[in-house]
Amino acid sequence: MTKVLLSSQAYSGADMRFINQLIHALAEQPEGIQLGYNFTQTSVIEVGLSIAATDFLKTDFDYFFSLDYDIIFNPHNDPAYPPGYEIKRLVDSCKETRGLVGAPYLKRGTEDQLCVVPLKEGEILVGPGGGITEVRYLPTGCTMISREILQKLADSMDLVRYEEGTWIYPFFMPMIQKDDDGTPMYLTLDFAFSQRVRDAGFKIFLDTRIILGHMGSKMYAVQRR
Repeated sequence: MTKVLLSSQAYSGADMRFINQLIHALAEQPEGIQLGYNFTQTSVIEVGLSIAATDFLKTDFDYFFSLDYDIIFNPHNDPAYPPGYEIKRLVDSCKETRGLVGAPYLKRGTEDQLCVVPLKEGEILVGPGGGITEVRYLPTGCTMISREILQKLADSMDLVRYEEGTWIYPFFMPMIQKDDDGTPMYLTLDFAFSQRVRDAGFKIFLDTRIILGHMGSKMYAVQRR
């Protein structure tokens, strides 16, 4: 049995579809997976994620699953994809690649722009016909992270005090990274984490067989072909 800790950060009210999908996933439990849930409420996103990931290392869970409160599974309500399908798919992809694996979703306000930085230019096929593709940077909105990755990062970090009684590994602290041409780039918490994972010797992948919804003024989702 693989143990997955689903972790969400809340900064405002969550959409009811998100709450309902959590209830269904926790109630039905994906096949071969024991699913737990951790909820962190903070106005500083990178701190909330770092607190949750640091606490994860104190448990016996195998995977840390970062899921934003505005990400929706199975946005087209396809009956072929039961609650928890996406979780099991990401776990299986992590086991196959031994890397960091995320699922694709659109940037709010766009119909074709994914929240991901690819390794090379070119169209990324999402949905039926998709697969596992290596990328440069992932967002943390729907990302499966193995204990092995977090432990290796922690082994190279100092445990730091955030506030009285709260000590964390700053896994998601933004950073400056020089681009290929030497230009200093500011990496936000998502991409800074990806860079740390890559620097630790792991690869980063996107499982494009998964389609997610991204809630905003409306639901943004890749259409099934």
